[in-house]
Amino acid sequence: MEITKDIKRTAKVKEIRRDGSRWYYVVDIDGVEYDIKMYDYQKPLPQPDSITCIISNDPFFDGRKKVKQDLVPIIAAQYKVGEVYTFKVRKSRTGLGLNAVSDEGFEFILENPKKKRYEERQSIECKILSINGTKVITTEVEKKTSAVLSTNSFISP
Repeated sequence: MEITKDIKRTAKVKEIRRDGSRWYYVVDIDGVEYDIKMYDYQKPLPQPDSITCIISNDPFFDGRKKVKQDLVPIIAAQYKVGEVYTFKVRKSRTGLGLNAVSDEGFEFILENPKKKRYEERQSIECKILSINGTKVITTEVEKKTSAVLSTNSFISP
C-alpha cells in the first residue's frame, strides 16, 4: 500500500509485547507486524481486539510506513475543556517550555504566563484550556487561600 498522506485504519491486535519497561500492541497491517506504543492507562486493561492507527510514510526511514496509535478519540474521551486534572511537570523535549504529564502517560503543553518556577515531576492541578486533536493546552489552577480569623473573648471577673 503506497501512502501519500496519513491515513487512519483499524488494525487487529495480535498480542501485547513487553520490552523492559516499554509495552506494545503488536498489530498486523497488510501482513506486516508493527509494535504500537501502549499508554500507561492501557497496561492493566484487557487486550483489545483492534485499535485505530495512523499510518504514514516516514522520510527518515527510507519511506517505510510509520504506524502509531490514533490518540484523538482517546484524548477526547479522557479529557474535557474546562475540567481540572492532576499532572506532573516535565521540561519539554525541545527545551523551550514545560509540559504537563498525566498519569495515563500523555504529555500536554503547560502554559506558564507568569513564568512560575516548577520542579521536575512536581504535581500540579491543571485546567484544560483547549483540545485540538492531540494538541492539548493546560494551565495551572491557582489555589485560593483562605484565612480563618478567630477572636478570643476573655471575660474578666
